[in-house]
Order: sequence, then structure tokens, then C-alpha cells
Amino acid sequence: MAVVYKHSYEDVSVYGNVVALLQSADLGQGVHVDIGCGYGAIAEPIAERLKLDYVGFDMADDGLANLRARGFATEQIDLLRVDEVEQTIRRVVGDRPIVSMTIIDTLEHLINGQDVLAMLRRIAGDHGSLLVISVPNVNHKDIALKSLAGRWDITESGLLDHTHVDFYNSERLALRTTASGWEQVGEQDWLLEISDQHFPPDLPLLDVGSPMGGLLRDLVAQANPDLLVNQFVRAFRPAKPKASPLIVEALPSLETGLSVVVVVPGDEGALDDALPTLVSLARQSNTAFQAVVVVGSHVGQAEARIRGVLSGIAQVDIVVRPTEVDTAPLPAGVTQASRSHVAFVPHGTVLPESWAAGLLSVIVANPLRVGWLHHGEVRVGRLSPFLRADQPVAEFAVPRRALSDLGLMTGAAAAGAELQVAISRAILICGLEQAGAGGSVLLAAPQSLSVDPVPDTVLSYLNSRPLVVPPGTAAAIERSLQELAAVEEALRQTRPYERLFALAPQLRELAGPYLEALKDRPVLADDETGRPFLSIVTRTQGTRLGTLSEMLLSLAGQSCTDFESVIVVHSSDAAVFAQVAELVNEFPHSLASRVRLHQCTRPGRAAPLNDGVALARGHYVTVLDDDDFVFGHYVETFRELGNAGAGKLLRAACARQQFEHVGAADASRSRAGSWFELEWPATYDAVAHLGGNYTPFMSIAFPRAVFDQLGLRFDETLSTVEDWELTSRAAALCGVEASAEVTSVYRWWTNAKSSLFEHAASEWSANRQRVIDEGSRRPVLLPSGARGAIVAMTERRDALEREVLGFYEHDREIRSRLQGYLQSTSWRVTRPLRRSIAALRGRREIDPAEVTPTSMGEALHWIQQIQNSTSWEITAPIRLVGRLVRVAPSPLDNVVALEGAAAITAARLHVDSTSWRLTRPFRVVTAALRGQRDTGPTIEDLPTDPEAARRMVQDIRKSVSWKIAAPLRLAGRLAGRYGRERNQ
Repeated sequence: MAVVYKHSYEDVSVYGNVVALLQSADLGQGVHVDIGCGYGAIAEPIAERLKLDYVGFDMADDGLANLRARGFATEQIDLLRVDEVEQTIRRVVGDRPIVSMTIIDTLEHLINGQDVLAMLRRIAGDHGSLLVISVPNVNHKDIALKSLAGRWDITESGLLDHTHVDFYNSERLALRTTASGWEQVGEQDWLLEISDQHFPPDLPLLDVGSPMGGLLRDLVAQANPDLLVNQFVRAFRPAKPKASPLIVEALPSLETGLSVVVVVPGDEGALDDALPTLVSLARQSNTAFQAVVVVGSHVGQAEARIRGVLSGIAQVDIVVRPTEVDTAPLPAGVTQASRSHVAFVPHGTVLPESWAAGLLSVIVANPLRVGWLHHGEVRVGRLSPFLRADQPVAEFAVPRRALSDLGLMTGAAAAGAELQVAISRAILICGLEQAGAGGSVLLAAPQSLSVDPVPDTVLSYLNSRPLVVPPGTAAAIERSLQELAAVEEALRQTRPYERLFALAPQLRELAGPYLEALKDRPVLADDETGRPFLSIVTRTQGTRLGTLSEMLLSLAGQSCTDFESVIVVHSSDAAVFAQVAELVNEFPHSLASRVRLHQCTRPGRAAPLNDGVALARGHYVTVLDDDDFVFGHYVETFRELGNAGAGKLLRAACARQQFEHVGAADASRSRAGSWFELEWPATYDAVAHLGGNYTPFMSIAFPRAVFDQLGLRFDETLSTVEDWELTSRAAALCGVEASAEVTSVYRWWTNAKSSLFEHAASEWSANRQRVIDEGSRRPVLLPSGARGAIVAMTERRDALEREVLGFYEHDREIRSRLQGYLQSTSWRVTRPLRRSIAALRGRREIDPAEVTPTSMGEALHWIQQIQNSTSWEITAPIRLVGRLVRVAPSPLDNVVALEGAAAITAARLHVDSTSWRLTRPFRVVTAALRGQRDTGPTIEDLPTDPEAARRMVQDIRKSVSWKIAAPLRLAGRLAGRYGRERNQ
């Protein structure tokens, strides 16, 4: 056996999927038989995890030798001799039960695969064994697309291994196993977006980004559910063999004709609502068509009534749905249809008697095209008639093969937008055969037809996919462009704003950029019918599927459902896009039907936002990142704000909460790390937003006019702050309607990737400065009230500057006063005393003169130390004499470093001190000699203001009374100190 077939076991592989299927079954104890085992990649997992006795069977001895060396039982067989193989397996296993078997990458190498499956079925019949089969898928998209270019590349191994002699798709595998007596009970296929056949890499048909590659990929994905299956991995149990044709004969064309599908939803009473439609069918002038009526099982005895009404029609079939009839009723009707074309008639529609005859005539004229029986004079759209807003679906008959074989109507498709999209898609694939305006049969009274106008839905669908347009479209588009250019030129010549610009030149400078953007803006239809109120754009790289699921879950619980979701997958990897699509499909149809997916491959954080804005259909557009979370009234609050301030940006409040990822690296689980914090203001301050962003992205909604009329877009060259840049520009032009209602949660990640951590602080700063610089080059439009806010901000800044200057002046004064203390006679003459006292105490006293204060606070500290020292108290008489001699007060006593409550406390201690009370007679006599009555402050005069208290203390300490009482304070201090020393 070639080394190329020697593979090691990995959980994430074909072998891992095989073992997973075995583990999910209740196997019990016994033997596992591995047919075509090769090197036995699954041997160890079978023995260790499932506790089964593994036995490998193969023809090549090198793989068997390797297995034996690892301690496993093996036996050599030749699968071309089926009878001998069966005897060998029974002999090797003996009386032990065979609980499971596998045949991996083997059937495709056999010319007698059917016989081998039948042989394994005989062995399994004795034990009820589970069989797991793995075979490559010949219908993988890479093989299908390359075959269109005439390529069939045989390789050494892989999907087109050079030793393969048989090929399987899902249908062929099912036919062979069914015919051999196997019933499928499980599947875990191995999927690959890029298979080993994905070469050459520059082949345009393999490039999903090319028009043709994208078109073909879309078609394959629509028609082939197994397009990504690289290996079918299926589990089977023994069952009764069923005769199945293993060779397909050429299928004949369906009978040219018309099958009419009518759905009767609701309970039995709904049949009364559908009776006008059924009666109009019965009265057709040509009844040679099939009527397929889809009803629910709960409708009761409706079948007899329906057959009675439609008794004159050539063929009537009743399809009874086992569940609610509105669950995929149209695919059920298509499956029952037996004619070449299918028409859909919504219940309640009244058809004119010539309707069926008209459609049949169109179908007969060209049985391969979509038949269209339009009413009145209609200018036919080249791409899709549904780009008009008034085309009933009952006017069209679609080839059944397009609906069934090409997958145009699968899953939960229902009447309305999905049906119109399916018909539009069929028109683009099959072409359109229409009755002329003067045809033999026209629909009368068009208002009698049910009309579901959804042109934007259809246009958005078609716009998201490559198109093959019919001949003549290029010329029609060119004519449309010429007409558009003529209209634009007429508008430019009018220039109604030139006079206004002449009167206000700055207005031209303000509006100039937006007028330039409007030059390339397409002309928009005035009809706003069918638009949702809010489009929610979400950009995702597909790396946070856990939080994306939570975000979608929060949208599923909205109290107001008038919204759509546009998810833009910012990745070129088709597998990532498929994962996001799979996640969306896991949600109920009520939400999944509101979600549209788009893939963006351009670089830059803003690129997916611009794509999402272009696809959005809502009157307002907001952005939710894939890790955001909103409350149930998120859309409702925006709706209320929109009613109050139409045309403005809508802003709700947002809470911040710390979050962290838990467990696996795929960030599938997270938890909150804090309570909610209201960090951002509840109102929008346009002045504050000139310098920074105070509005989280998910809390703002933009009116469509911002993008469609003003031509604004997110700046794709910015790596951060793209939301702030656009929000501040749009708010200046439109204004903001704000609410304090908290509707969303900004997740502040503490251990996961986010823009805050992925971009350096310097990058954020550079982007911020760039936005400020670019905004500084154009005029700024501010709302009313901004002038007062700017004036208040300027006055506050000036006040702070004055306060800072005063602080610096005070600092210089304090430092100067400290130097005055240190240079005073009082401090210098007592230096020997301080040193002696320090020596007696056995320590060195730090002299303030030896310290250079680094702050005003430190300077104040040393001033207080000096004022409270024994040396300063002893020398009080010296300072008193000096004061009397100089008359002028000493500047050294004018500083008191007191603030706040400390100043008030100090004032109370001073006016209530012994020094101040005992010297009151002196102040009384002095005041009388001067003819005054002021004897200084008392306890009743204490102020409550800290600054007044500081001045009171300052005045007391400068007074003669305070100086006279210095010996008294010194004696008390010495007595207190000696007392403490004695007590120690």
C-alpha cells in the first residue's frame, strides 16, 4: 500500500467523524470489523474509547503489518472474492458479537461494491451491526465547476484518486445501500470549502469573486445541497432490501401544461376565504390544467368540498400537510405538480375566466421559458418584472424543473417576497416569454389580483448575486444611463442654490463636499412602500460566533419587529461565510427571514459598514457589532424617537459592562465581570463631540438621507474612530433626537480581542488627531445652544488659568516666607539650643535649613514645624521687641498654612486659648487709649468660612497680645513636656 494512504488519526478529520458516529450509537461490547482498514487510523480510538475488539481486514500487507506491530488483530482478504471474505470474517470473529463495522475510502476502489455491501448486510443480519461508510463526493463544487471548463484532473489521491473505479454522490450512495438492505440512521459528512481539486487557483470559474465564478457558485449552492461535502460519512443499520434502479434512464420531459398551486391556510373556516379563488378556477374557459390545493391536516372535511368545487377541472390533487399549513406549503405543492409549468395563486385572488387559457397559450409558445401574462400596457423590465411594485405572482408560470432541480424553492419559502424572488431568479435563468400588449387574453380588473409589492426585497436579493442578463440588456442600460445624464445636466443648469451661495460664501464651503458627493448618487424612487423602519447592520469576521448568536437572540425578543438585519461577513473565506449562514439558519424563521447576509473582502474596518449601508432598506440605519447586546425595547425606542424627531439622528442611552470570555479559545461562552455603568451622557453634546466620542456606535441611528441624499460614507482609510467621524459630521447636518432610555450594553472585554487592544494607543491618538485636523479645514455647523456652551467653557478655562496662576504665586510666597523664617534672628540664635537638646536625646534634629522643599505643601510643613518648636516660643520676646522697634509687623508671622475645617478649628483654639483670654485686659486698655471699642475676636465671633477663619488666626498671631503671652505659652509647653517625660 502506498505511503500516501498512511494517515494518522485526528478528531477533526474524516476519521474523527467516523468515530463520532460510532460513539453516538449504543453499541455494547463486542468486535469492530474494519473493511479496507489500510493502516488502521481508527484502531486506537475504537479500542480505547469504545472498548471494542478491533480487527482490520485488507489486501495490502504493509498496513496490516503496521497494525499487528501496534497489537491489533488483522487478516488479509481480497474483496473481489466476496464469498471467501465472508467466510474469513466469520472465522476470525468466531462466536463474538460484531457490534459495528466500517468501510472507509474503499468502495470507490471496487468494481463490485454492490456485492460487498450485500455481503456485509448478511453478516450484520446475525448481529444487528452498525455500519459506517465513508466515500468521496464526486458532486463537490470544485469538480462540478472544473468540468464546465473541460477539466477532469486525476490525482494521486483525493476526490479523483487515480485508483478510483466507481463514483458516488448522495443519491447513488442511498440507492446502493437501500438495494443492499441498509437503512441510514446518521450522518456526519466531512465538509471542505477548498478541496484537493481546487486548482489551478487562477481558474476564473473557481474564483467566487469573479462574475462567472460567483454566478456558478450561487447556482451550484442553490441546486446542490452537497456542494461542500468532501466525504460522505454515513451510518446504517440492517433493514429489508428495497429494489432500487442503480442505472438511471433518460428522463422524459414533463407534459406541457399548467399546474396551479393554491394554499388554504388557517383552520377549517379559512376554506370559506379561499372559496372565491377555487370558484374562479372552476369557471376557467380552459380547464385542462392540474389544480394542487395545499391544506392543513386540521382543516377537517375540506377535501370533499374542494373536490366538489373543482369537479370540472382535468386533474385535482389535495396535499395535506401534517403540521401547520403555512410551514413550507409551496415546496409541497411544487413536489405534487406534474405539468411542465407551475403557477401560484394566493388564496383570496379572483381570476378572470380567460386566465388559464392565456397562460397556457404563452407556455405552448415557448415551453422552456417563464410564462408571463401581464395586464395593461406595461414597460417590461429587462432584469425582473418585480422591480415594479404592482406585479401579482399569479401572472407567472414557472418551469417546474427550475423550481425543483435548480432549488429555486426550498426550505420554508412562502408566498410574498420569497416567492417573488424565486420567480425573478427563474426569469434570469430561463428567460421570459410574455404575451403581447395586444394579445388574445389579458387580465381584466387588475385590482382583483392579490398584489404583494416588495420591489426592494427582490432588488436587494438580485443585487447581492451575479446576474446573467438577457440579450439587449446592455443597450437598455446604456439608454438609461444617457437619460440619467440628461436629467443630471438639466439639474446642474438650474442651480437653485447659486444665489444663496452668493449671499453667504461660507455656506458654499460648508455644503460643497456634500454637493460633490451627490453628483454620483443614483436617482432614487420616491416610493417608500415596504421599507422597514430600522436596518441593523452588523459587521463580523466570523470569529465570535458565540456573541453573534447572543446579539441575534436579543433581536429575536424585540417588542417592535419593524426591522431588518444586514450581516456583513468581513472575510474572503467562503467557509467562514457558510458558518455565519448556518448560525442564522438555526434561529426561528421569524428572525432568520429578516436577516440578509453579504460578504465583504475589501480591507478596513469601515468597508463592511459601507456595504451594509448600501444594502440597508430601512428608513433608519444603525450598527450593532457582533459582540453587542440590546434590550427588548431597542427598536421600539428608536421608533418613538423617530416619530418625535423625523430626519434627525436618533440617540438612546447605553450602559457599559465588563465582560470576559470563558473556556474555549473560540470565545463561544462569556460572562459579565461587573455591574452596569452609565459612563456616557444621556444627551448629545455637539461641542463635546468635536474633540471625542461620547456616543457608543449601537446607541445611534442614522436617517437614510445621511447616505442617500447627503452622500456620506464611513471613511475606509481610518483603522479606528470611523464611527465618531461620521456621527459628528451627520449630527452637525441633521441634529440629534435623544432619549435617556438605556437600550443597549457595550461589552468592555477584559481578556479578548477587541479594537481597544488590537490597535495601539498611538494609532487611536493619530486617528483622532487626523479627524480633528480634517474637520478643522472646513466650517463647523453647531446646533442652537452651542454658543452658550462654548462661552461657558471658555470662562471656566480662564477661571482655572487664574486659579493656577494664583496657586503658583502662593507657592512662591510660601517658599519666600520659609526662607524668611530660616534667616530670622530668632531661628539663628537658638540653633545651639536645638543641637544641645537633640544631643541630650541621643538623636540628630533635622534643621529645615538643610531641606530643599519640592512643593508648597512641604514648605508649609516646615513653617508649621518652626512655629510649633520650643526655639520659636523662647524667642517670642525678641520678636516682640523687634516689632515695637520697627513698628511694622514682621512678615514672618503673617503665614498660617490652614485650609478648610482645619482653619475653623485653629480659629476656635486661638480665641479660646489662655494666651488670648488673659491678655484681654491689655487689649481693652489699648483700645480705650485709641478711642476704640474693638478688643479682638471672641468665641462668639467664630466664622464658618475657612478663608475668614484663616485670616482670624493670622490676625491673632500678629497681635501684640499674642506676643506678650509667649512666655506663658512657653512655660505651659515646658511643663507639659517635662510632665510627659516624667510619665515616660
